[in-house]
Amino acid sequence: MTKPLLLVVDDDRDLEEPLCELAEDMGFEVKFETSAKKFQETYLATNPVGIVMDIVMPEMDGNELLEWVGLQNRFTPIILISGHDGKYIQVAKMLGKASGNIIIGGITKPIRLEDLELLLQEILDAGYLPPE
Repeated sequence: MTKPLLLVVDDDRDLEEPLCELAEDMGFEVKFETSAKKFQETYLATNPVGIVMDIVMPEMDGNELLEWVGLQNRFTPIILISGHDGKYIQVAKMLGKASGNIIIGGITKPIRLEDLELLLQEILDAGYLPPE
């Protein structure tokens, strides 16, 4: 049986190792992208069961990316992260939900891995599975 895929997009490479290690320990396969464009390509080519998305990134911000994900009509649950004020996450949650996305929750940086683990566990417990 294949592992559920978690797709991460964040321009902060320092987050890659601890986030990937945590998710892999929980049973996920992880793909980590550092640009919105690469994320879009990977999202279209795969069937992730969850997304971890930074809100503030160069090229395209998370709100634009949330709108794009919503237009794909794949209903992949999303965990939002931001190094900025928690209000960024609150606004992104509202915009994300308005775009038809499933927003599991949000975390501010520096990320506490315990908080991320709880949100990732929600994805596993809810049984979100990619289409066959």
